[in-house]
Amino acid sequence: MEHKGFLSLLRVIEPFVESFPEDNQHMGRPSYSVLPFLRAALAKRYFKIVATSDLRARLLSDTNLRQICGFKNIPSAASFSRYMSYLADNASLEESLGEMVKDYYEGKLVNNVARDSTAISAREKPVNAIYYGQCL
Repeated sequence: MEHKGFLSLLRVIEPFVESFPEDNQHMGRPSYSVLPFLRAALAKRYFKIVATSDLRARLLSDTNLRQICGFKNIPSAASFSRYMSYLADNASLEESLGEMVKDYYEGKLVNNVARDSTAISAREKPVNAIYYGQCL
Protein backbone atom coordinates (compact mmCIF):
# COMPACT_ATOMS: atom_id res chain seq x y z
CA MET A 1 0.00 0.00 0.00
CA GLU A 2 2.85 2.42 0.77
CA HIS A 3 4.23 1.84 -2.73
CA LYS A 4 1.24 3.45 -4.50
CA GLY A 5 2.39 6.98 -3.75
CA PHE A 6 5.89 6.17 -4.93
CA LEU A 7 4.52 4.73 -8.18
CA SER A 8 2.54 7.94 -8.71
CA LEU A 9 5.70 9.96 -8.19
CA LEU A 10 7.56 7.85 -10.76
CA ARG A 11 4.75 8.33 -13.30
CA VAL A 12 5.18 12.08 -13.01
CA ILE A 13 8.99 12.18 -13.00
CA GLU A 14 10.02 9.47 -15.47
CA PRO A 15 8.90 11.21 -18.69
CA PHE A 16 11.39 13.95 -17.87
CA VAL A 17 14.33 11.61 -17.24
CA GLU A 18 13.82 9.07 -20.05
CA SER A 19 16.84 10.39 -21.91
CA PHE A 20 19.15 10.18 -18.91
CA PRO A 21 22.63 9.31 -20.25
CA GLU A 22 23.95 5.81 -19.72
CA ASP A 23 27.60 5.38 -18.76
CA ASN A 24 28.48 2.48 -21.09
CA GLN A 25 31.69 3.84 -22.62
CA HIS A 26 34.19 1.62 -20.81
CA MET A 27 35.84 -1.78 -21.04
CA GLY A 28 35.12 -4.67 -18.74
CA ARG A 29 31.93 -6.35 -17.72
CA PRO A 30 28.64 -4.78 -18.83
CA SER A 31 27.47 -2.05 -16.52
CA TYR A 32 24.07 -1.71 -14.91
CA SER A 33 21.41 0.55 -16.34
CA VAL A 34 21.22 3.93 -14.60
CA LEU A 35 17.41 4.01 -14.44
CA PRO A 36 17.01 1.47 -11.58
CA PHE A 37 19.55 3.43 -9.54
CA LEU A 38 17.69 6.65 -10.28
CA ARG A 39 14.45 5.06 -9.08
CA ALA A 40 16.27 3.78 -6.00
CA ALA A 41 17.59 7.28 -5.27
CA LEU A 42 14.04 8.63 -5.54
CA ALA A 43 12.83 5.81 -3.26
CA LYS A 44 15.50 6.75 -0.75
CA ARG A 45 14.07 10.27 -0.53
CA TYR A 46 10.42 9.19 -0.70
CA PHE A 47 10.68 6.57 2.05
CA LYS A 48 13.03 8.77 4.13
CA ILE A 49 15.85 6.24 4.14
CA VAL A 50 18.95 7.90 5.56
CA ALA A 51 21.90 5.82 4.37
CA THR A 52 22.59 4.14 1.04
CA SER A 53 23.40 0.92 2.90
CA ASP A 54 19.93 1.05 4.48
CA LEU A 55 18.39 1.57 1.04
CA ARG A 56 20.27 -1.45 -0.29
CA ALA A 57 19.08 -3.53 2.69
CA ARG A 58 15.50 -2.40 2.06
CA LEU A 59 15.78 -3.40 -1.60
CA LEU A 60 17.12 -6.81 -0.57
CA SER A 61 14.16 -7.42 1.76
CA ASP A 62 11.33 -5.65 -0.12
CA THR A 63 10.65 -7.51 -3.36
CA ASN A 64 7.95 -5.06 -4.44
CA LEU A 65 10.26 -2.06 -4.15
CA ARG A 66 13.00 -4.02 -5.92
CA GLN A 67 10.64 -4.70 -8.85
CA ILE A 68 9.40 -1.10 -8.94
CA CYS A 69 12.98 0.15 -9.13
CA GLY A 70 13.77 -2.38 -11.86
CA PHE A 71 16.41 -4.53 -10.18
CA LYS A 72 16.55 -8.26 -10.89
CA ASN A 73 19.51 -8.66 -8.56
CA ILE A 74 20.74 -6.05 -6.13
CA PRO A 75 24.28 -4.89 -7.03
CA SER A 76 27.12 -4.98 -4.54
CA ALA A 77 27.47 -2.19 -2.01
CA ALA A 78 30.45 -0.79 -3.95
CA SER A 79 28.50 -0.68 -7.23
CA PHE A 80 25.53 0.84 -5.47
CA SER A 81 27.68 3.55 -3.92
CA ARG A 82 29.42 4.24 -7.24
CA TYR A 83 26.12 4.71 -9.09
CA MET A 84 24.69 6.91 -6.35
CA SER A 85 27.79 9.11 -6.60
CA TYR A 86 27.39 9.20 -10.38
CA LEU A 87 23.79 10.38 -10.01
CA ALA A 88 24.75 13.00 -7.44
CA ASP A 89 27.49 14.42 -9.67
CA ASN A 90 25.55 14.32 -12.95
CA ALA A 91 24.12 17.66 -14.08
CA SER A 92 21.73 15.98 -16.56
CA LEU A 93 19.42 14.93 -13.75
CA GLU A 94 19.16 18.46 -12.43
CA GLU A 95 18.50 19.76 -15.95
CA SER A 96 15.82 17.13 -16.61
CA LEU A 97 13.99 17.73 -13.37
CA GLY A 98 14.45 21.49 -13.79
CA GLU A 99 12.49 21.21 -17.05
CA MET A 100 9.72 19.40 -15.18
CA VAL A 101 9.50 22.15 -12.56
CA LYS A 102 9.60 24.81 -15.27
CA ASP A 103 6.77 23.11 -17.19
CA TYR A 104 4.74 22.79 -13.99
CA TYR A 105 5.03 26.45 -13.03
CA GLU A 106 4.75 27.87 -16.57
CA GLY A 107 1.82 30.26 -16.77
CA LYS A 108 1.45 30.49 -13.01
CA LEU A 109 2.40 33.71 -11.31
CA VAL A 110 3.37 32.46 -7.90
CA ASN A 111 2.33 29.34 -6.06
CA ASN A 112 2.55 30.79 -2.55
CA VAL A 113 3.11 34.26 -1.19
CA ALA A 114 4.15 34.73 2.40
CA ARG A 115 3.95 38.11 4.04
CA ASP A 116 4.82 39.16 7.52
CA SER A 117 3.57 42.49 8.78
CA THR A 118 4.17 41.89 12.45
CA ALA A 119 4.97 45.05 14.35
CA ILE A 120 8.30 44.94 16.13
CA SER A 121 8.55 47.14 19.17
CA ALA A 122 11.74 49.12 19.68
CA ARG A 123 14.04 47.97 22.44
CA GLU A 124 15.50 51.37 23.20
CA LYS A 125 13.88 54.05 25.26
CA PRO A 126 12.96 57.19 23.31
CA VAL A 127 15.22 60.19 23.71
CA ASN A 128 13.92 62.55 26.39
CA ALA A 129 14.07 65.89 24.56
CA ILE A 130 13.38 67.92 27.69
CA TYR A 131 16.30 66.38 29.56
CA TYR A 132 18.71 66.93 26.69
CA GLY A 133 17.39 70.46 26.18
CA GLN A 134 18.27 71.38 29.76
CA CYS A 135 21.79 69.93 29.58
CA LEU A 136 22.82 71.96 26.55
